[in-house]
Amino acid sequence: MSLPITQLAASIDHTLLRPDATPDEIAQLCAEAVQFKFATVCVPPCYVRFAAEQLRGQFRCVLWSAFRWGIKSLKSSFLRPIRR
Repeated sequence: MSLPITQLAASIDHTLLRPDATPDEIAQLCAEAVQFKFATVCVPPCYVRFAAEQLRGQFRCVLWSAFRWGIKSLKSSFLRPIRR
């Protein structure tokens, strides 16, 4: 089975979750998402608002907060086992 490239791109979450990502890198990620029509953009919590502004409602912005790089809040760390 062969997928057209546009259909394949529409199923990809374009992701940059490094804790040391810069605003310029997040802006580039968003520009690539628009250019290639990816499904979503996944960014660290501190960049959600910035990415949403860059995307201007054209794409969904996904937040990943469970990585163990110290980018999640202390409260979410404590509550995570309770919510499971």
